[in-house]
Order: sequence, then structure tokens, then C-alpha cells
Amino acid sequence: MISQLRMRLTTFPSLIHLPLHSSNVRNIQTESGRIMSTVNSNKVGLSLDLDKTMKSGHDMKIFGLGTLATMSNLERYTSMHTSFHAIYTTLESTISTLPPTSPTHKIFQTHGKVLNRSSKIRSDLLAVDVAVPLNWDGDDNFSELTPATQSYIRRIRECGDEDRSDNGGRLMGHIYTRYFADLFGGQQLGRPTMWALGLKEPPRMYEFDFGGVEGGRK
Repeated sequence: MISQLRMRLTTFPSLIHLPLHSSNVRNIQTESGRIMSTVNSNKVGLSLDLDKTMKSGHDMKIFGLGTLATMSNLERYTSMHTSFHAIYTTLESTISTLPPTSPTHKIFQTHGKVLNRSSKIRSDLLAVDVAVPLNWDGDDNFSELTPATQSYIRRIRECGDEDRSDNGGRLMGHIYTRYFADLFGGQQLGRPTMWALGLKEPPRMYEFDFGGVEGGRK
């Protein structure tokens, strides 16, 4: 299976009709790359510590193969989106229960409208004819989720309970690795996913609306 995915990774440019010439590689230098190389926000204090944690625990080979697997067919894409919907819905509903003084709550109070993903992922699933309850509460199909997804959801809930008890910021790490990764890397996956799977439009999960946000995405 791994060898097949590696082969697809090698041939992926042709799959999405993008010849892998040096000019195209240079064009892939996106706004994400320019922001990451020019700003100092992730190079000091808490952001620097979170960045180090994410990099040390983020195996790009596994990430790349897993991402490519979701583009191989609709069944895998649906499986990934179902897990993501459960994770983001749990995370966002948990954050909503935190006290107003919580650092995590303050971030969402300011940027939640841009960051929220659960409703967008639900729209993506409906677009490929997968029914998702409008008010999914995390338990509707819990037993059908993968063990890894179930474990992740339990940990989010545990962090929420602990943050409510001592006004801590444990969920901050989840925000950083989930939403900020989507902002910088995830947005690049929208059109390749659409082309690979023949979707009518890029998945909404990877789309962010920065209208009215001072400074835009940066």
C-alpha cells in the first residue's frame, strides 16, 4: 500500500495536470511561504514553543502519504472528512464552554468567525452525499470513528475539562496545530483535491474568508 502511494506521489503532478517543471515549483511558493519566512510572530515566546512542538511531532512523510491517500478516491476522502468533522465539532463546541477569561476562548471570541471549520466540513460531506446531523454532538456515530479519532476527541474533552477547572490554556496547542496548519498548509490542498477527485469545487474546509479582517490573512 505504501509503495503504491509513493508511486502516486511521484505521478501526482500529472494527475492534477500540472507538469513538475522548475517554474511550477517556484510558483508553488505561496502566500503561506512568504508569510512564514518574513514575519516574526512564530519566532518568539509561546508561538515559538508551539512551533517547535508541532515540528518535532509532525512527520511530513506520514502527512504527505496520508494526504495523498485522501485524494486517491472518494471513499478515503469521505473517511478523512468524517474524522475531521468529528474533531473540529468537538473542539469548537468544547471551546464554546470555556470561561470568557480563558486564553483559548479569547482567541475564538476574536477570530472564531474566520477559524470555525465544522460547518464547512459538514458542507463538504453533504456535497458528496454523506448525511451529517445538523447538531452532531460527538456521540451520534462515535463507535464508527477510527480509534485514533476517538482518542483525539477524548483528549480534546479532557483538555476542556482541565482548562475549565483552572482557566488553563491546554486547548491552545490544539488550536495551533489544527487551525494554523490549515491556514498555512491546508489552503494549498483545496484545488489539487478538487482536481484529483473530480469535485465541483475545492473543499470548503480549506477556504477562509478574511473579509473585514484588519491585516487580512497575515
